[in-house]
Amino acid sequence: MAATVAGMLRGGLLPQAGRLPTLQTVRCGSKAVTRHHRVMHFERQKLMAVTEYIPPKPAVNPRCLPPPPSPPKEETGLVRLLRREIAAVFQDNRMIAVCQNVALSAEDKILIRHQLRKHRILMKIFPNQILKPFLEDSKYQNLLPLFVGHNLLLVSEEPKVKEMVRILKGVPLLPLLGGCIDDTILSRQGFINYSKLPSLAVAQGELVGGLTLLAAQTHSLLQHQPLQLTALLDQYIRQQHKGDSIGPASEQPDPPDPVPDS
Repeated sequence: MAATVAGMLRGGLLPQAGRLPTLQTVRCGSKAVTRHHRVMHFERQKLMAVTEYIPPKPAVNPRCLPPPPSPPKEETGLVRLLRREIAAVFQDNRMIAVCQNVALSAEDKILIRHQLRKHRILMKIFPNQILKPFLEDSKYQNLLPLFVGHNLLLVSEEPKVKEMVRILKGVPLLPLLGGCIDDTILSRQGFINYSKLPSLAVAQGELVGGLTLLAAQTHSLLQHQPLQLTALLDQYIRQQHKGDSIGPASEQPDPPDPVPDS
């Protein structure tokens, strides 16, 4: 009896030996659905459709409006350091040349840097994202059209243009675009013309020689009139003395009257 009750509780009677069960109870694993979606009443559907909020259309299509301004980016320490270095380069150097960096290998760049350093010409490389904003707010804003692509700067405290042009002639992959010397903007041809000028010592010698010649000419011109006046006065005095000496000699006493014969 107990075995029969246990079999019924497990879903059916236990099969007897030698017989198959004629009926077997199988229970599905899913549970019965107790909640169903209740369909809204037709009148309520119409009321909800009538009272639905319709936002007004904007006067301008949002796709035509400019994008909202992005929040300003905070400057990093590297950006501030590069900005100070750029300001120092443009303040402490008299010659600043802009070159185009076209496929120059690292080995060639080191060799050119060494050759330029012999003449106290330094090679500086700055990103355009930091260099262009500095130039826009400075007196070098006319150099902005030169900074396109990869550029590098050749700077020196003294204008060593002749040495720089001579070195760059042997490097076709480093063309000279332009630059400035003592706040004067120069093109590539301007740098070449500047390199053909005589040195400072020769120019000073020519200037001193010209000034000396002008001073000598001025001195001779200033002395010409007094010397001529002195010569004329001396000649006049000699003529006066000569006239005085001839005058008494020509005035001889008259001969005495002849005595009449008695």
